[in-house]
Amino acid sequence: MLTDNSHKAQVQPFICNGICCGQMNLYEQMSIVVQDAFIMIDGEGDVKIWNKTAEIVFGFSKEEAVGRKLYELIIPERYQRKHIMGMISYMETGQGILAGEIVEIEALNKDREEFPIELSVSSVNIEGRRYTIGIIRDISKRKAREHNLLQQSIDSSISLFENKAQEKAEQLRKDEVKVLEMDRMAGLTTLSAGLAHEINNPLSIVKASVNFFSKTLGVFEHFIRYTMNMAASASPAEFIDAYMSLLDEFKIGDSISVMHRKINMSIRNIERIKEIVDSLKVFSRRDTADVDEVDINKCIDETLAITATGSVNVTREFSELPLYLCEPRSINQCFYQIISNAISAVKPDGNIHISTSQVSNDNGEMIVVKINDDGVGMSEEVLKKAFIPFFTTREVGAGKGLGLSIAEGILTRHSGTINIESEAGKGTNVTVYLPVVQNTVFH
Repeated sequence: MLTDNSHKAQVQPFICNGICCGQMNLYEQMSIVVQDAFIMIDGEGDVKIWNKTAEIVFGFSKEEAVGRKLYELIIPERYQRKHIMGMISYMETGQGILAGEIVEIEALNKDREEFPIELSVSSVNIEGRRYTIGIIRDISKRKAREHNLLQQSIDSSISLFENKAQEKAEQLRKDEVKVLEMDRMAGLTTLSAGLAHEINNPLSIVKASVNFFSKTLGVFEHFIRYTMNMAASASPAEFIDAYMSLLDEFKIGDSISVMHRKINMSIRNIERIKEIVDSLKVFSRRDTADVDEVDINKCIDETLAITATGSVNVTREFSELPLYLCEPRSINQCFYQIISNAISAVKPDGNIHISTSQVSNDNGEMIVVKINDDGVGMSEEVLKKAFIPFFTTREVGAGKGLGLSIAEGILTRHSGTINIESEAGKGTNVTVYLPVVQNTVFH
């Protein structure tokens, strides 16, 4: 309850330049009863009314706010130019960009922290002067609830997917399905996650560029409207002077330069996405025969295109190799498992070195692929179990323990072999031997 004295203090007439403004006083009284933040500014952007809720929402007292520029108080720096240009346009035309709309945007509090608000803007004319009224609602809690609900939904979906995947893996284990087929299903999540990461990086850059284009076009549209209005009333000479001044004021030249840079950046990242998709298509070999001659060097490059991340340093040392008759999808799957293990083993900025060569030994002409990493390595005890299906040293859910057993099975079908040397804390060296001339009949 308000005391009589406080009530009288709040209903006193609003004084504007020494003149009693009854209509302004009406809006002052309106600001008292509304539950949301109520802010009124004049055509110069100075705060005229700042109610109690505005004090609570933004942290500035009425005494601190009234008389100051609104953009200095609550508008983030990236929006200030648009706000100032909007005020200029409003003073000239009487039309505001946000008038009559309800929008969600970010604002600043007294501690200079950004938070989401819901803003409704309207305009009034008092004694021949234009004023803008903003009704503002803090939606931080609502946004937090929405985020929590979304996160819960995602977590629930992930949990359901993992449970279903685990159930399926158990069923396949009981039915003694071939390890290769089992891994293709169990490894789908890992491959999808890797692809999503590789695609999301360039995609986020393209998205940011598109958002910039959208905002910049808004500035250009306002610039065009403003210059068109000015052209209708100014002489040619005045118009040219004002036009050149506005070019600098709106920083049109700078914006165009930035747009060119972002367009080039977007093109490069779109090409990166296309490269990843093309590599995946070749990697899967869906459009080729089950058995074909392939270049092992290209198979490795295709695998790296969808597995290697920017946090891992991969070096190649490839020799010229003969074409190799194989099941392309299986060979790609083999290298995918080995390279994925190496990437998982190294720390950020770790190193992986891949080399290929052709050698002669007691088994004839062999293609040799060496994949060496400086990761965590394996102890002698762990190394003995490396090829046992479902054995893994990773955390629960991070790996199914099938990678090396899958690779070994594929190489066996191709009359090839795999050898691993490793030491805890000193990395791992994997060597793959593929016979140039095979006695294998593929099924």
